[in-house]
Amino acid sequence: MNNSTENSNNRKEEILAKVRQLNNDEGLEHLDLKGKKLGEYTGFYVLGSLMFLFSIITGQFNVAFALFAVSCGFDAGNFFAIYRISKQSRYLIGCIVAALLSAFAVFFFVANALEWQFLYRLSPLLSWGQ
Repeated sequence: MNNSTENSNNRKEEILAKVRQLNNDEGLEHLDLKGKKLGEYTGFYVLGSLMFLFSIITGQFNVAFALFAVSCGFDAGNFFAIYRISKQSRYLIGCIVAALLSAFAVFFFVANALEWQFLYRLSPLLSWGQ
């Protein structure tokens, strides 16, 4: 019995030595990943929002539509990835809404780039920069 306890202790020491050698801490990895995600999202949305507002103020609507389309597409992808894991319907609804908003923004981006004049009659806001 003493021999099996000694083997067990030796095995534990080997495992601990390997973990120390790898210097791998799951808690630190989780915090690192969470920090990166928070920083990426914050940076993306703050910078995107500032660029969106600047493009609206200066009348460069094509840039605003492009930024909005990318932002909504990014959200749709995130919502769908979370939905696939959690199966919660609120994420599926978020994915659908974000995808539709992205599609509308792409439509207006293309319409503005091709100067589809009928759109300017539909909305006085679109003709503001003209």
